[in-house]
Amino acid sequence: RNASLPPLVSRQVEVGAKVDFGRFGATFALFDIAREAAVLDPGTLVFANDGEQVHRGAEAFGYGEPVPGLGLLGG
Repeated sequence: RNASLPPLVSRQVEVGAKVDFGRFGATFALFDIAREAAVLDPGTLVFANDGEQVHRGAEAFGYGEPVPGLGLLGG
């Protein structure tokens, strides 16, 4: 059966901080993302928006030049 789903709606909240000391710096963020989930009902084999996906986490990233000419970064 031909059908189209309505657009998925998501909600995102993020808070973070960044520090830069010239030769060294870092960023840090916390996030919370929630969106509708599109799933296949195994009984009816109908694909529909039902349920919710939630993604929560933290991100960290640092960079610097410990000695002249050697740059490092990582996250």
